[in-house]
Parts: sequence; C-alpha cells; structure tokens
Amino acid sequence: MFTAIILRSGMEAHWRDGLNVKSYVDQFAREIFARLLDNYGPQGWWPGASNQFQVCLGAILVQHTSWRNVEKALLSLSRGGIWSTQALHMVDINELEELVHSAGTYRVKARTLKDFAKYLSENYNLELDEFLAQPLPNLRNELLGIRGIGKETADVIALYAGGYASFVIDSYTKRVFRRLSQDRHDLSYDNWQRVFTDGISADAQMFNEYHALLVRLAKDVCVLRSPRCLACCVRDMCMSAGMDDDMARISG
Repeated sequence: MFTAIILRSGMEAHWRDGLNVKSYVDQFAREIFARLLDNYGPQGWWPGASNQFQVCLGAILVQHTSWRNVEKALLSLSRGGIWSTQALHMVDINELEELVHSAGTYRVKARTLKDFAKYLSENYNLELDEFLAQPLPNLRNELLGIRGIGKETADVIALYAGGYASFVIDSYTKRVFRRLSQDRHDLSYDNWQRVFTDGISADAQMFNEYHALLVRLAKDVCVLRSPRCLACCVRDMCMSAGMDDDMARISG
C-alpha cells in the first residue's frame, strides 16, 4: 500500500538509493494525520462513552449499522439498568434483545453481549479492568475467541477501551488509503493492519485519533460516490484526486 505511494510519488530513485522506507512511510502517514487533525480537530472518541464498559457495548453494537442506531440502543440499555458487566450478565436474553433492537441484527448482538459477559464472569469474575489489563496479544486472542467478536471489533475494544496501539481497519480506512495510493489489492485484515503497524511508530493516542479522523474524512469528503476532492485537506497527497464517479465506485 505505502510502497505503491512511494513508487508513484516521484520517490523511486531515492527509494532505490537506500531511503529508509519505514521512515518515509512514517513521515507520510504522520503528515496525513497532522493535516486531518488541523482540519477537523480532535474527535474525542470513543463517541458517547464515559467508561471502558460503554466502549465495549458500543463496539459490539455498531457492527453493520450506523452510530445513530447504536445511540438509541445504548440509551435503552441505560434506562434498563444494563450499565455494568454484572447487570449484563444477569439480564434475560429476551429482555436484552428488546433493549438493543434499534441496533439491528439484535438477536445476534444480544447473544454476543451475553457471551462477552459470560466470558468475563467465568474467567475474570466480571472484572473488566483485569480483562483489559493483560498484554495486547492475549487480550486480542481472547476477544477473538468470543462468539460474534471479529478482528475489527476486537481492535476497537483493545484501542479505545484498553488503550493499546492496535490500529483499527474498517471500510473507511480502506477507502481512503486505496484512493491515496490507487492500490486495488484486496488485502486481508491482518495485511491491512500491518501496513500501519509496520510503517508507523506505534502510538495508542495517535492511533485512537487517526482512526476517528479517517472516519470523519470518509464520511464528510471521501464519500463512496462522487468524492468531494476539492474540499479534501490531503488532496495534493492523493493519487486519485479528481477521479470520476466510476473510479470512486471501484476504489470504495
């Protein structure tokens, strides 16, 4: 991904002459980050969460739906008293389904929430702090072992609830960086993540803000169809700036 940017950005000769590619990638990625931060300001993610448990709830509920729908479900959970690991573990599955109905695929998400609470109960006495305090590889593996939690959700929890430098790869991130590099390769989630973790010096605070800013850019400017390239703060760094709608669909 970043190699494609290097090759297409006039850096080929320097690269072949021994340029430290990791250093260049880090510089390139940090320049994008700096521009996004300057343009949009701090995003303050995770949205609406005041503690780690609420981040975990939101991370599970936001799968395949909009944040607006998640907010409705979180409000229902709060009104229903489901605002702790203990309450989540004790609530009846049918009641939980009703409370998270607005988030879509509510039966699947209610089951995932219950399985998450069950795992915490059986292994950590419902102590979320203890669960999140373990080393990142262990935490991520255990999260992935819970039915209904995939890699993106696990990384959201690790980053925003655990405070680990675990870069979240979502459709917005892919869209932006595919367009930046004009790279059409269908990378796996792990390979996408390595693009960032191997190329950028790990920094949990930066990764937190970077992901949120990429989502903002993709929603406001780098939209799926007819991207607003003239309004983009990284337009001069993008290999696809000014592309037509057909190209937008391909790269989205």
